Amino acid sequence: DRAGAPQRHPGGVAGASQRASGASRTARNMLAAAAAAARRLARGGKWSGSRFSRMSTSSAPLARPPRKRRILFCGTDFPEGPKLVQECLQRHAEEAEEEGGLAEEWEVCIVPDNSKEELDRHLPGADVAVPLMSALTRERISRNAFGTRGREGRLRLICQFGAGLDGVDMEAARAHNVCVANIPAEITGNGISTAEHAVFLLLGLLRRYEASQTALERRVLGSPLGVTLYKKTVVVLGFGSVGREVAKRLRPFEAKVVGCKRSKWGSEDRKLVDETAVMGEELREALAKADALILCCPLNNHTRKLVNLDLLKKAKPGLLLVNVARGPVCDLDSVAAGLDSGLLGGFGTDVFWQEPFPSAEEDEARDADGVGYLRSGNHNVLLTPHVGGVTDISYTTMARVLVERVKSFFRVVEGEGQAQCGRWGYEEGIDGCVVAARASPLAGMDFKPTREFQIVPEGAILPPGLQIRINMETGVKEARLASEDD
Repeated sequence: DRAGAPQRHPGGVAGASQRASGASRTARNMLAAAAAAARRLARGGKWSGSRFSRMSTSSAPLARPPRKRRILFCGTDFPEGPKLVQECLQRHAEEAEEEGGLAEEWEVCIVPDNSKEELDRHLPGADVAVPLMSALTRERISRNAFGTRGREGRLRLICQFGAGLDGVDMEAARAHNVCVANIPAEITGNGISTAEHAVFLLLGLLRRYEASQTALERRVLGSPLGVTLYKKTVVVLGFGSVGREVAKRLRPFEAKVVGCKRSKWGSEDRKLVDETAVMGEELREALAKADALILCCPLNNHTRKLVNLDLLKKAKPGLLLVNVARGPVCDLDSVAAGLDSGLLGGFGTDVFWQEPFPSAEEDEARDADGVGYLRSGNHNVLLTPHVGGVTDISYTTMARVLVERVKSFFRVVEGEGQAQCGRWGYEEGIDGCVVAARASPLAGMDFKPTREFQIVPEGAILPPGLQIRINMETGVKEARLASEDD
C-alpha cells in the first residue's frame, strides 16, 4: 500500500486468494445467469433492473453495477469492527452472485491513525463515515457533505458502530442533509456485554485484582484480603439498556440494588431493583449507605462531572466507583483526590476523559489524560481500554445491522432521490424511547395519533415526530405517532 493510504480489508496473500476465488465464482455465476437469461429472452421477456422478469416484452438495457462506495472508519481504535463489516459485505456479495444478480461494490477503509490531519485527508472520499471516537465537527461535515466542494462531496450518511453520537454535530448534519444513525444497544447485545464488564470491574475492585498481581510477582500466597459482593449495597446510576442488565446480574450475588435515574420509574423497571431513587437529593441519600456506585448513564449537561468531590464527601467512606458510561461523567481531579484521601476505596473504569487517547507526540507527560496518574499510585484501581461492548455477540450483530442499515439507506437514495430522502437521525425521547428527528415518509404505513405502537419493517426510514421503542424480548422495532394529549 502507498504510505499513508487508508487500510483495506481483506489484504495480503489471504485477501488475494479470496479475491481470486471470488472472481472465479463470479465468472461461473455470470455465465450461468447469461445462459438462463438468453433462454428466457427467447421466450419473450425483458431485463428489469438486475433481475429478469417476463412481465413485458419491451426491451430494456442491462443494469449497470453502481460505482464502488466507501465506508470509512474514522480511526484505528476498535479494530475488529471494520473486519466484521467487510466479512458481512462479502457474504452479501456472494449471496447476490449466487442468485444471478449484480453485487453492489463496497470498500471498507480505515483512517491510518487517530490524528485530525489524517481524518481530514481521507474523509472527502467517504460515502459513509463511521465516527467511532473521532469528532465529526460542523467544519468537517460542511466540507464533505454530498454536493459540496463543487459537488465533489460524497458524504451522505454518518452511522455509528454502536450507540454513542457524542462527537457528531447533529445540527450541522441536518443543515447539510447528511443523515445520522446509531445502533441501539437493545438490539445488539451491547447492553448485556457492557453490563457483564461492569460486574467484572466491581468484582475486580472487591477482590483487589491489581494487588493480587503484585503479590504474584513477589511470590506471596494468600494476599490480599478480598471483600464479597454478598449483601453489599450497589447504586446503579442510569437505567437504560446497560443499567437494566447490570441490575439483573447483581441479583444472583444477593446484593441490594438501588436504581437511580432522572425520570419517573415504571412498574417493569421497579421489579429489577430493591429500591429506587431519582438524581438529586435522593441519590446523595442512597450513596450515604452504598458500598458501590456503577455509572451507566449517558453523557449530557446533567451528567457531566456529576461525580465530583462534593458528591464523594456525602457518600459512605471507601465507596467503590465503577464507570462504564463516559469518562467525563466523573471529574478526574475529584477521583484522584478521593483515592488519595480514602473517600474512594477503589476506582474501575472502561472509559476515559479523552478518547481516542492523545498520541505520544501530543502527550509529553505520557499521562494519557489521567491514565498514567491512576496507574502510578498505590491505589485500588482497575482500568480497561473501552472493551465493555467489544464481544462476539455485540460486534457480530452490530456489523450485520450496520451493513443492512447502510445498504437500505442507499436503496432509498437511489429509488426516491436525495431531495425526497430528507434528513434522518435519532434523538433520545421520553421514557427511553428514540424519536426520529426528520426523515422521508415511510411507504405503506399510515401513522395516525394513537396510543398503540405499530411494527416497523427492518431498515425502514421513519417520518418525523414518531416515538420508537425496541421490544426487549423480540428485538422488533415499533413506532407510534403520539396525540396532542400525550
